Amino acid sequence: MNQQKRNCIYLLLFLCLLTACSISPENQKKRAKIDKYFDLAGLMQQQIHHLSTASPTIRKKAMIDGQEEAIELDSVNWKKELGIFTKADINKPRLLSQYLTSTYTDTGGNRVTQYKNVEEHVSGVIRMKIVEEPTTGKLLSIFIESGEYNTLFTAEVEMQMNFEEKTDTAQLTSYSISGYEKVVLRDTMRYAINVKVG
Repeated sequence: MNQQKRNCIYLLLFLCLLTACSISPENQKKRAKIDKYFDLAGLMQQQIHHLSTASPTIRKKAMIDGQEEAIELDSVNWKKELGIFTKADINKPRLLSQYLTSTYTDTGGNRVTQYKNVEEHVSGVIRMKIVEEPTTGKLLSIFIESGEYNTLFTAEVEMQMNFEEKTDTAQLTSYSISGYEKVVLRDTMRYAINVKVG
């Protein structure tokens, strides 16, 4: 097996690990929720429902350790595809005091709400930024930085989703996932995935 195929397998295993830890919808309903932070889980449910119904084509480019591959898909399991974003929801009782919230205006004049973890070098979401149009509150983008740290495995991921408002609802137009993972006794693997929807 050549290095490129091994890297693809490692990336798929890594993404499966990230999404495998997500809670099933049945268990999510049973768990208490808070509404202190942005409702990412609710937004993802709405996006999954819309995209599953609309069934748009996606164009995906993946780069793993410098090797690039591009594919186009007509059929996508959106629940799995967006699982890594759903898992980043921070509206959980155990995280109630875990994030500092700040709001500011970016260089483009948009309103940015940032949630930053009060701890450094902690597993989970490190930072989340919600960018909205200032007068209408229209959702423009979401940026998430997260990490996983233990004695055997280290990973950091940056994710971004971009939206357009259609029929009074934000609709996903593109998203990206990039980062690295380092397993003990193995080289660091770097990757980037860019997806255009529709």
